[in-house]
Formats: sequence, structure tokens, C-alpha cells
Amino acid sequence: EPPPAAAVRSLSGCEFFGQKGVGILRAGEGKDAQAVFMRFGPSLNHGHLDDLNINWFARGRELTYDLGYSLGSTHTQVGWARQTASHNVVVVDETSQKPTGGSLHMFADLPQVKVMEASAEGSYAAQGVSCYRRLVAIIGGDNGQHVVGGPPVTDGRGVPQARPYVLDI
Repeated sequence: EPPPAAAVRSLSGCEFFGQKGVGILRAGEGKDAQAVFMRFGPSLNHGHLDDLNINWFARGRELTYDLGYSLGSTHTQVGWARQTASHNVVVVDETSQKPTGGSLHMFADLPQVKVMEASAEGSYAAQGVSCYRRLVAIIGGDNGQHVVGGPPVTDGRGVPQARPYVLDI
């Protein structure tokens, strides 16, 4: 007997976990499957300084590795694995973030685009950053998919401090 439709959807579709502050975008099947995970919620027990961190999975592998998730042991909560620079985020003035958590602004699961956008303005408020926001999307369909995004980061004067990106396999 095949698994229930809700179980299949939760393993292959996009998911938003509001209480945890986590979003997962998924697209494609088999060798073309991709997923992007973004954490924007409160740090709580996680303890890493990584608001708006993303993890990208494709071709059966995690392509943007996060030291702290796979080990799940105490030594990843201190030292390098905890610091902002060891994650897939913007680092401002060579300083780790203040772990404040953030807010989700957009989450959509459409046939040709899966997208989420979140912000965490408190992460770099001490450095004068007025906007720390990240958008990530999986765009495309049967002819291939591309992960695109950008970490719009502006200083106190509104000057952009980061560039958009395209991840393609």
C-alpha cells in the first residue's frame, strides 16, 4: 500500500515550520531533486550565531555544509562551528552575529518557483546594519532548476553591502 499523501508531501514538498523558524524549499525528483533549508527563528538551544543560514542539497548531497547539524554533539556548540563565519551567511565587520532570530516575510510553493524571504535586523544592529534580509528561491521546472537568492544587507545609510547569487549544478 502506498504511503498517505500527507506523508509524501511532507517528504517531497515545501515545508514551513513557524514555531521553529525554519523553511524548506524542495523541487525536482530523483537525480534532479534539490532542497534549500533556511533558519530564521530564535536560536534557543541551537546556540549557533547563524540567523538566515541556508543549506543547499542537490545530487544526493549537502552542497553547503554546516558543521553543527550533522554531529549534534556538544563540541559543535563552542569554537569555530558556532561562529557566524563558519556558516552560509553574510559576515559584517568580521564580527559574529548577535543571535536574535528573525521574521518570515514570504513563503510560496508554486509550480515554477518556490521562494522564501526572511529578515533578522537585530543580528547586526550593533554594526549599524539597518536591513539584514535574505531571499532564496528554486526557479524552473522540467528543463532544470536553479537556486537563486540574495542577502540584501544595507548599512545605516542604505548602502548595499552584499550581492545576489545563483547556485547551479
